[in-house]
Amino acid sequence: MKAFSLLFLFAGLVVAGGCKKDNVTSQKLQGNYTGRLVTQGVQSTPTVIDFKVEITGNNYHAFPTTGLLPLSSKGTFALNNNDQIAFTDSLVHTANFNWSLLLSGTYSAEYKGDSLILVKGGDGYSYTYRLKKQ
Repeated sequence: MKAFSLLFLFAGLVVAGGCKKDNVTSQKLQGNYTGRLVTQGVQSTPTVIDFKVEITGNNYHAFPTTGLLPLSSKGTFALNNNDQIAFTDSLVHTANFNWSLLLSGTYSAEYKGDSLILVKGGDGYSYTYRLKKQ
């Protein structure tokens, strides 16, 4: 029984070590990503939208791959030392859609291998981008 407990503990440590997140740096962010935006709590059912995000220098361009053009955003971003990214959208948008669906504002960022996870949340809602580097 003791051997089983030690084996279980060792397996847990290996799994935890394999899931270690990387620090988010501007250099790691550079490139093109594809993935999904998932909203939760905003409506009764989650919304899922396929997205592509391109990052070059301190500029970004995010757009849905499904043709929902009003949801495109483009601008600059800044990192802080708490693994947060502040996106500033510079495009002009019409008023007839949910602007919260734009990649704009401050997101917590987590980088694991070639995956980038961006989360913006508040009281009862969240916007999560799950992106994979191409």
